[in-house]
Amino acid sequence: MNPTLLSFAVLLLAAVGCSDADTPKVPARAPDAGHGHAAPHGGAIFDYGGHDGHVEVLRDGGTGTLTVHLYDDAMQPVAVAAPMTLGVSGPQGSRVVELSAVEAKDGQSTVWRASDPAWRDGPVRGRLRFARGGETFQVDITTR
Repeated sequence: MNPTLLSFAVLLLAAVGCSDADTPKVPARAPDAGHGHAAPHGGAIFDYGGHDGHVEVLRDGGTGTLTVHLYDDAMQPVAVAAPMTLGVSGPQGSRVVELSAVEAKDGQSTVWRASDPAWRDGPVRGRLRFARGGETFQVDITTR
């Protein structure tokens, strides 16, 4: 095969293989980066639904209480209806905890809370599950 033709074919394949179509549109980032948004209550920020919104998660080690604040993509509070659940795994096995609405209005809330004595001892790792706008979201979280 002609060396010039072979070089051209290799360059063409490299150019096609490195096209913008292969480049991810959303850069990878740490789970609590939250597009650089500040956490209004000092918790950890996690994205949900790509760019649909954020959750802020706080753990009170003294009481074993977990508080979740829901926001839209612009960090404005957004209300959702029950249920909001947290799937957790621990020494006692896997379980699902239902969070309670805080200051619910018309059956919806922007803030959700649950308590568990096991959450006093350290970080909580789990998966939040809730629905917003007819779509169900799952968010992997780890508290501080």
